[in-house]
Amino acid sequence: MSFLDRLERVFFWLSGASTDALESCPAWERRKYVAFGATVLVPSAFALIASAYAISTLTDKWEFIIPIALVWSFIILTVDRALLATYRLSEPLPQAGAVRPSPRGRCLDGHDHQPSDDTPALPRHHSVRD
Repeated sequence: MSFLDRLERVFFWLSGASTDALESCPAWERRKYVAFGATVLVPSAFALIASAYAISTLTDKWEFIIPIALVWSFIILTVDRALLATYRLSEPLPQAGAVRPSPRGRCLDGHDHQPSDDTPALPRHHSVRD
């Protein structure tokens, strides 16, 4: 496993996604979860720097500054990861027999999102141009 593959798996973990499930997904889906992982890592890095600076204004002892800054950074990372991992779009309840159109299937839920022949069609909405 190359260094980039390992780094990608770290970002998958940071995003709260299943690494095994994402391995079989298309590249655009993997890139999306790498970006989610980066949005967790960046605030954590800033929290490390900011807390180290704030504590250094109180004391010059690095044996106190480093552990406290690391703990604060870990707290920020954990909270951000938990928020991202548990975030779900609020969707209205589907109507009976309705199929929600999907331009691209969602890779992580295991369904191909292709309606079968016996699925009722969605009602057609008319626009001003019709």
